[in-house]
Amino acid sequence: MKMDRPALHAEEMLRAVATRDRAYEGRFLYGVETTRIFCRPSCPSRAAKPENLRFFADVPEAQAAGYRVHSLILQPLIENAIKHGVGAMAGKVSISLSARRETDRLRVIVENDMPMETVGPKPAGMGVGLKNVADRLRARFQDDGQFSAGPAAPGVYRAALDMPWRTE
Repeated sequence: MKMDRPALHAEEMLRAVATRDRAYEGRFLYGVETTRIFCRPSCPSRAAKPENLRFFADVPEAQAAGYRVHSLILQPLIENAIKHGVGAMAGKVSISLSARRETDRLRVIVENDMPMETVGPKPAGMGVGLKNVADRLRARFQDDGQFSAGPAAPGVYRAALDMPWRTE
């Protein structure tokens, strides 16, 4: 394991990654040597061996070391639509995915039916997938990517991505 940020002890960062501790959000990032992908301490990815981890202070530092952001930007949106749309309702539920290129931009929209009224507190973990999408989009495109999510109409939830069109 290599350490590029001495502000925290390696054991503390390892523990934060192993427990996906959200209290360490914004304090460091970690990269996995075998995949060359970096993530936040609370990232729900599969656990890597401690000897394959490398720690960074921020996104530019991780990218300068040759690590890239996880490419799964769309998957959490579909998972959320199934979990919070289909899983929260009885009967027929619609999920739609649309994508279109507009000049040099890619626009992606995921919509799903949702209960008309939600009563009580949000279930534990609700919003984690959306935060992952926003973080990955920001890490990949900095200020050139946009993400929004929320009710679009009564009984309809919409997540929308806007990012540069790239073929690489």
